[in-house]
Amino acid sequence: MNDPSLLLHDLIRRELEREIESGALDVGDRLPSEAELQKRFSVSRAPVRQALDRLEATGVIYRAQGRGSFVRERKIGSALRDMVSFGQELRQTGHQVQPKTLAVQLIAADATAASDLGLEVGSPVIALKRLYVVDGEPLAIFDHRIRPIVEIEYIRQAGDFPSLYSLLRESGYELYGASEAIGAALLTAEEAAFLNVPQPAAALVMKRVSRTATDLPVESTDYRVRADRYEYRVELRRTP
Repeated sequence: MNDPSLLLHDLIRRELEREIESGALDVGDRLPSEAELQKRFSVSRAPVRQALDRLEATGVIYRAQGRGSFVRERKIGSALRDMVSFGQELRQTGHQVQPKTLAVQLIAADATAASDLGLEVGSPVIALKRLYVVDGEPLAIFDHRIRPIVEIEYIRQAGDFPSLYSLLRESGYELYGASEAIGAALLTAEEAAFLNVPQPAAALVMKRVSRTATDLPVESTDYRVRADRYEYRVELRRTP
C-alpha cells in the first residue's frame, strides 16, 4: 500500500489481488475476516467492504454466509498481447471501421466505475457511448467511463472520432497498459436494436481498464460485440 493516488478500498483490493496472483492465497483459501483486514490496513469497515465487494463482482472471490470470503477458481483463459484499440485491431486486418458517437455526458460514478478508476462512488465521470459500424454493419457497442481529466466539450466536439486512445493521447494522456476480461452475455433489447439483430442474440463481452505509465486508471470500458460476426483468436506457438 504505497501509492497515495489510490483510494483505500482500491489499495486493499490490489494488495489482496497480488496475494492471490502470487499464490500466497490459493483457490479455496479463506481471506482474512473484515475485522482482521481493518486491523491490518488500519482502516474503517467501509473501505474493506468496498474492496471485497469489488473482488466478488469481478469473480476473484466468493462469500459464504456466516463463513467468510474465499478465493474463487478463476475462469480459464489468459493471454498477453500488444495493447491496441479494438478499432485499430480491426483496421490492421483490413476492415473498414466507422465509429459513431451516440452520447457524451457527465454522470456520477457507480461502484464499479469508481473502483475501476480509483475514485469515490458518486464522483463525476464522463460517460461515452459509441457504436462501431464495420464493413457496413453495426458490430459493437462501447460504454466508456473516463476520468474527467479531459474536457467533456473536447470529446463532444470530436464527434465520430476514430480512436479514444488517440484522443486521450492528444490531450496529454498516453495509455501504456490495460487489463481485459472476456466473457459472454445475451444482448438487451436496446443493445440488439443498436446492433440491428433479433433477440435473443449472444454477444462477446469485453471489459477493459486502461492506465498510464504511472498506473493511473484513465478509462474503463465495457464493450459488447456481435457473436455472429466476431470471434476472438489467439495464436499459439510451442516453446522449446
